[in-house]
Amino acid sequence: MRGDTGETLAGRYRILELIGRGGMGRVWRAYDDQLGREVAVKEMLLPEGIDDEGRREWYARTAREARAAARLHHPGIVTVHDRVLEPDGRPWIIMEFVRGRSLSDLLRAEGPLPPRRVAEIGRQMLSALTAAHAHGIVHRDVKPANVLLSGDRAVLTDFGIAALADDVTVTRTGALVGTPGYMAPEQIRGEPATPRSDLWALGATLYTAVEGRPPFTGATPAAIYVSVATEEPSPPALAGPLTPVIAGLLTKDPSKRSTPEPLSAALTAIANGTEPPPSRPVFPTVPVPVGATTPYGPAPEAFAPPSGRARRRTLLLRAAAAGAVVLVAGGVTAALTLRDSGHTPEPSRQPTKAAAKDLILGSQGVLNLTYLPDSRELISMSVSAPSRMWDVTTGRVLANLDDSVHGSSSFAAPSPDGRTIATDNYSSISLWDARTQRVTRTFQLPGGDKAGIASSAAFSPEGDRLAIGTYSNDKGPHKIVLWNVPQNSAEGTLDSGGTTGLSHVVYSPDGLQFATSDLTQVKLWDTSGGRLIGTIGEPDGIVADIAFSPDGTELAVNTTGTGIHLWNLKTRTLATSIIGGGKDDSNQIAFSPDGTLLAGRDAGDHDVVDLWDTKTGKVVRRLTGHTREVRAVAYAPDGSSVAAASTDGTIRVWRV
Repeated sequence: MRGDTGETLAGRYRILELIGRGGMGRVWRAYDDQLGREVAVKEMLLPEGIDDEGRREWYARTAREARAAARLHHPGIVTVHDRVLEPDGRPWIIMEFVRGRSLSDLLRAEGPLPPRRVAEIGRQMLSALTAAHAHGIVHRDVKPANVLLSGDRAVLTDFGIAALADDVTVTRTGALVGTPGYMAPEQIRGEPATPRSDLWALGATLYTAVEGRPPFTGATPAAIYVSVATEEPSPPALAGPLTPVIAGLLTKDPSKRSTPEPLSAALTAIANGTEPPPSRPVFPTVPVPVGATTPYGPAPEAFAPPSGRARRRTLLLRAAAAGAVVLVAGGVTAALTLRDSGHTPEPSRQPTKAAAKDLILGSQGVLNLTYLPDSRELISMSVSAPSRMWDVTTGRVLANLDDSVHGSSSFAAPSPDGRTIATDNYSSISLWDARTQRVTRTFQLPGGDKAGIASSAAFSPEGDRLAIGTYSNDKGPHKIVLWNVPQNSAEGTLDSGGTTGLSHVVYSPDGLQFATSDLTQVKLWDTSGGRLIGTIGEPDGIVADIAFSPDGTELAVNTTGTGIHLWNLKTRTLATSIIGGGKDDSNQIAFSPDGTLLAGRDAGDHDVVDLWDTKTGKVVRRLTGHTREVRAVAYAPDGSSVAAASTDGTIRVWRV
């Protein structure tokens, strides 16, 4: 059975249409001819790289978990009706069909939701999770996309199905089970998921619903793993009385995470409008009985935002470093430790006030900004709101770039003439006409199921080639796909040779070279034959961004460890060091068109954008106005403006 429309499964379930797909399977709307009702049918897909013994073990586990899930009867859990096996043992799960849309779809359409509404959704989710945990079932993948809203009912989907991915997947393939931004720190460390892990994911889901953005973001899945494992989320600005509830759930130590009984009472009170808002903007936890002995662990301690603006995170390149935390990310092991910055802002620098014609644009969760060549249009790529094209002369939204590809993109690569924009959608690339704001072509990355996820891309200066960096769901390899745009075909695929997915790809201005970076390495490649020229420097920390100078003689590398380094590509020596950027893996830098200035986030005042002299490394101007840390920066190609996106939910455009 292939699951095609019109096919009948087990002689009774008639396939009507495909309604969803994910890493663990595909879901169809179907009709049960025997009982005369609509059902949802999910085909369970084997994890990649699993051997025969693992397959048999996985099938057996599937049967046990499906039977357990079928015993769950709760209004907040999608009911499992039946399990059908193919001759080879491959399972299909028959479930209740719920009409409605997911919480993620609602957030995309409406933005952040009011705290009372989120509290009611959270109350129902918590009730469903508690019922499942009482039967020994852990969801493992609680997130907005797995919450269906049907009228006043909130329903968790994939219950007992996400849980089917047992430790056979982890131990045999090295992969992590779950969605990066919603996985608990203990899952990322490779520990088994527990009911406490589901509560963490519930907290991340409530944060996303009330703020309109996830609590943890990054340019690649591996970068998100780093953020979850080592950082505290920014205190929510819109959560009001939900703030302590969310904080209690997002406690990194699972033994100190909040427990269901007091959480349910708090969520019910907030949903009913009887909970007063917090008196000050702190991030405490919900009080629960000290020394609670439930399976969820004892009471959490108070939780406050990080001191100052600096986030203390550095990725060490040696796993033997003292105090390291082991992070397993898609089969890759990295060593993490926490360290202070050591950088302080120079007291002599004076802020530059925004001019009257500067713009403030509203957009949540922006990780990347890109100007089109005419300097009039700006593209903002977001993880929690529609990615947009803006007119920076008026502030008007020209297009939502997610509408036609049905998913949030993480990067936008404009062609040199500005007429085409390449965006990603998992393992495919969409090409947009910048004038009509419509998708003209979508192509799949080569490699089928092993193609990986498109994580970065860049057009060649001639516009006829597209270099695409990928992130592998499995152990790798992480690849670079060289795509011939006029012929709409792959010219070649290169093994990046790195241990993590590629977060950046950039062409040199003359098109003879391109540079790539993953979390820990920057490499230079020859475009004619795809030959690796060499590695640039030894970054101390995570590589946050890379950029060629306009004349192509230097490559700027922004790291979370020691700031920004400008490397002379001819001599392979360090040309200039800048105290700036850093402390965040999603942190762009941008050259001015003449190459004399570099824009990026200030080392100490993370809500300030600095313009540095590229020869001396000194600050020549500071751009202020943001109230929270800057995550993305872009310089207009004509030098007329600088744009920056912040976690305060705005994009500011300064006329420089």
